Amino acid sequence: FISIKGDWIYYISLGTDIAGADYQLRKMKLDGKNKASLVKMNHLKTQMQYINITDEAIYFVLRSSRSWLYKTDLEGENMEIVNREKTYLTSIE
Repeated sequence: FISIKGDWIYYISLGTDIAGADYQLRKMKLDGKNKASLVKMNHLKTQMQYINITDEAIYFVLRSSRSWLYKTDLEGENMEIVNREKTYLTSIE
């Protein structure tokens, strides 16, 4: 899952660690430089999916048994729940 805003590519990175899955919402410049981690989820049964970006926020789903919609600011701070229903995002142009 990737999204581009201005000079930045926002994407979900999947790595692994000893405890299981390691999902991160990350960003990097269009040239691949200045990589930064914005939000990290380290939980075996929770997956980060479906990012969508507005001028002020990044929206994403933490897919688990609940699959709620969350948002954070463009720097990965002030994360909050937007919708407590099972949610799937689609991009509308």
